[in-house]
This record gives sequence, structure tokens and C-alpha cells, in this order.
Amino acid sequence: MPDLTGCLNYRYYTERLADPTLLDTALVTDSGDLAVPVGGTRRGGFTNVISIAEGTRLLARMRELPGQFPHPRFAYSWQAVEFGPEPPDDDEEAGRFYGYSEAAIRTFMLRMQQLERKRS
Repeated sequence: MPDLTGCLNYRYYTERLADPTLLDTALVTDSGDLAVPVGGTRRGGFTNVISIAEGTRLLARMRELPGQFPHPRFAYSWQAVEFGPEPPDDDEEAGRFYGYSEAAIRTFMLRMQQLERKRS
């Protein structure tokens, strides 16, 4: 298994995923980011890519692992590869969809509330 500690978003995922062992089977993109598979409470995800060519290569790799990356597709509007069902619109439910821990979701929701108060 490659050393993922130098990958983009490695720390982000280790601090937020309810099941960080999902990183054991993550794919490393051409640009050094991570595509974290589904598992546990994680039902889908996305990975930003720097080009359509990188996205095409990542899609091909994901299609070889349908149990880990179901229904992979290119999101042209924001240059990312998505997989799994469509995520919920609600931020808290989306956090669970992406497999984040309850603590990470609470922290995110608190930050969003603080930002809203500053805007008011």
C-alpha cells in the first residue's frame, strides 16, 4: 500500500471520517488527491480533478471497483468525479452521507452557524 500521508486531503479525511480505515483502500489521483471509497456510513463521495483527462483516468480505475466506487461519473460543472447516489441537500445529512463522524458534523454545523451570525 502506498504511503498516503503526503496526499492532498489526507489529514482532512483522517480528522473527519467516522471510519478512517476507508483510507486503506483509497485511490490516489494523478494530482495527488484521494478518492475515498464507500463503506460504513459513507455512501458516496467526490474528488476534484485538475483536468478532464485526469478525471477520465480516475473514472476508469473506479469502474474496476464498483463495490467501492458505485456509479462513478464526471461532474463537468465543477470538474470533479462523483460516485454513489446523489448527496442530500441538508448539510447535516450530507455529512453522514459522506461518512463523517458526528463530532466532525457538529463542528461543521457550529462553524456554519457562526458564519451566519457574522453575516447578520
